[in-house]
Amino acid sequence: MDANDTGQISADELLGSSMLLFIAGITTTSGLISNSVLHLDRFPDQRDFMRDGPSGSSFAMTPPPTDFRWLTVGPQDQKD
Repeated sequence: MDANDTGQISADELLGSSMLLFIAGITTTSGLISNSVLHLDRFPDQRDFMRDGPSGSSFAMTPPPTDFRWLTVGPQDQKD
């Protein structure tokens, strides 16, 4: 942002760089998640290892949360 304020980079260049980083992050994350699911499906022994842990204790995979009441978004959720 400082580079934009001092004129070292134009608003279009700043927007383009920001969009590039945003899209690259989405692409990287979706590739990581989908490849992880694919490989855990292909190698059930590794899936079991991730679920059960090396000593039989669950350490890596836990069920996803089902209660999202802790998540507050926007001013309508704020109490005075």
